Amino acid sequence: MDTEIPTKDITKKLLGCFGFAFLFIFLALTANEIILLVGSLSNLNGALSQIIVLFLYRIPYVIVMSTPLAACIGFVNGFLDLNISDKLSQNIRNIVPVIYSGIIIAAFTYIIRDFILPITVRNLRDLLSTISINNIRTVTTSEINSIQLLRMIKEANDDEKSRYILELSIKFILPLGVLFSTLFAFSISVIFDQRKKAALCICIFSSALYWLIFAYGGNISSIIMWVPNILFLFISILLIYIKFKKKSQSRNCQEDSIKH
Repeated sequence: MDTEIPTKDITKKLLGCFGFAFLFIFLALTANEIILLVGSLSNLNGALSQIIVLFLYRIPYVIVMSTPLAACIGFVNGFLDLNISDKLSQNIRNIVPVIYSGIIIAAFTYIIRDFILPITVRNLRDLLSTISINNIRTVTTSEINSIQLLRMIKEANDDEKSRYILELSIKFILPLGVLFSTLFAFSISVIFDQRKKAALCICIFSSALYWLIFAYGGNISSIIMWVPNILFLFISILLIYIKFKKKSQSRNCQEDSIKH
């Protein structure tokens, strides 16, 4: 008999696992920001209060960088605890809360990325104009949100339009990264099933690689920043296809053995 697990139970479990992973990753990236700031204190001419504000302006950036990584690591832990692959084989509707959870976190990431982060970027640059700063890594995100950017695209010439369209696409990298990380975590949990440590190790390694490419790939080319999302999506589809193809073949073999 098909068994459908209450949507609220699965969503609560996945969001809870995401929350724990997010807290850990957020604290780790925050510590990294503090180390960078401390290493640049000799080049800062501002008061201590200005330095603290400078750090606080980095928090939205840390949040949006943490969400895709936390989605990958937290969700794979939740999927394995829930035995999600078995539940999906019992009732495909159990995938609905998985999608809900990914969309909720992606929407949260988009709001921070597109509306709060541009404000902090503007304030950060205003503050930097009053402080001498040389060695600290500053935010390179645009100071405008996607709505304003769409208006600029309509009014721009052909050369500017291409640049604005590319910048607009970059704004959706991290929100989409949450969804692709969710899909990647699901595919890993389906493939590794009960091998939780192996699945977590793969997701931690993949998340670290994701962060490195996104954080530093933009220095080479903006298009490179899309590479982690494309890889996550491709690998996820491939692994899910392989897993369910094997299940289908196994089911057919069982049916043939029963007939004979």
